[in-house]
Amino acid sequence: MNFFRDLWLFTKLYYAWAERIVFDILLSIIGLLSFILVWRAVFKGGFEGIGPLNSENFIVFILSGSIVWEFISANLTGDGIGAFVREKYQGTLPYILVSPANKLAFVFSKVMLNLFKILVNVILSLLIGFVFFDITFRGSILLIVFSLLLIFVTFSGVGLIISSLG
Repeated sequence: MNFFRDLWLFTKLYYAWAERIVFDILLSIIGLLSFILVWRAVFKGGFEGIGPLNSENFIVFILSGSIVWEFISANLTGDGIGAFVREKYQGTLPYILVSPANKLAFVFSKVMLNLFKILVNVILSLLIGFVFFDITFRGSILLIVFSLLLIFVTFSGVGLIISSLG
């Protein structure tokens, strides 16, 4: 039970400001919409398409790329790697590691915050695609969720290795 208490305390510490949640969500939505608007302008300018990519299916291409980029950027350049490096440079990492708080809860709190942030952004991106751009989903939802979790675990591991070098 101490693990979940420590996990909650580290999560509360990270999201101490409500503006951080709004900024994390708005930044990803603005990025997605900017890509969609640029590609829409490209196709309206007379561009026929690249291979199977055309004016009818470019939204799916952009949406899937945006979702994968969300995982990559959050774990390699964002708070996933920055949290550990920041703790190390501020000198608080040794104090956290020798404290009675669960060490696994400390690592999980940093990683699970990224997962929470990414899942919120992915759900919002998919809702934007379904509502405004009339995208239909064909395929296995379980396979998509498993693939996204595998991508998350992979890039979280790479991010943790890079943060240990910094």
